[in-house]
Amino acid sequence: MGKRKPPTKTAALQSVNPPADFEAVVAMIRDARAQAVAQVNSTLVDLYWRI
Repeated sequence: MGKRKPPTKTAALQSVNPPADFEAVVAMIRDARAQAVAQVNSTLVDLYWRI
Protein backbone atom coordinates (compact mmCIF):
# COMPACT_ATOMS: atom_id res chain seq x y z
CA MET A 1 0.00 0.00 0.00
CA GLY A 2 1.17 3.51 -0.74
CA LYS A 3 1.31 6.34 1.72
CA ARG A 4 -1.56 8.78 1.64
CA LYS A 5 -0.80 12.46 1.44
CA PRO A 6 -2.27 14.57 4.24
CA PRO A 7 -4.99 16.94 3.08
CA THR A 8 -3.89 20.41 2.20
CA LYS A 9 -4.79 23.26 4.50
CA THR A 10 -7.28 24.72 2.03
CA ALA A 11 -8.96 21.34 1.57
CA ALA A 12 -9.33 20.96 5.34
CA LEU A 13 -10.78 24.44 5.67
CA GLN A 14 -13.27 23.84 2.88
CA SER A 15 -14.69 20.81 4.69
CA VAL A 16 -15.59 22.90 7.76
CA ASN A 17 -18.66 25.09 8.00
CA PRO A 18 -17.42 27.86 10.33
CA PRO A 19 -20.69 29.72 10.99
CA ALA A 20 -22.60 26.54 11.83
CA ASP A 21 -19.71 25.13 13.87
CA PHE A 22 -19.37 28.40 15.79
CA GLU A 23 -23.09 28.47 16.54
CA ALA A 24 -22.87 24.90 17.82
CA VAL A 25 -20.05 25.88 20.18
CA VAL A 26 -22.00 28.93 21.38
CA ALA A 27 -25.02 26.71 22.07
CA MET A 28 -22.85 24.26 24.02
CA ILE A 29 -21.47 27.13 26.13
CA ARG A 30 -24.98 28.43 26.83
CA ASP A 31 -26.15 24.96 27.88
CA ALA A 32 -23.15 24.49 30.16
CA ARG A 33 -23.73 27.87 31.78
CA ALA A 34 -27.39 27.04 32.40
CA GLN A 35 -26.43 23.71 33.97
CA ALA A 36 -23.84 25.42 36.18
CA VAL A 37 -26.36 28.02 37.37
CA ALA A 38 -28.92 25.33 38.16
CA GLN A 39 -26.36 23.32 40.12
CA VAL A 40 -25.22 26.37 42.10
CA ASN A 41 -28.82 27.29 42.91
CA SER A 42 -29.55 23.77 44.05
CA THR A 43 -26.45 23.70 46.25
CA LEU A 44 -27.28 27.06 47.82
CA VAL A 45 -30.87 26.03 48.58
CA ASP A 46 -29.54 22.86 50.23
CA LEU A 47 -27.15 24.99 52.30
CA TYR A 48 -29.91 27.38 53.38
CA TRP A 49 -32.09 24.47 54.54
CA ARG A 50 -29.22 23.03 56.57
CA ILE A 51 -28.58 26.41 58.24
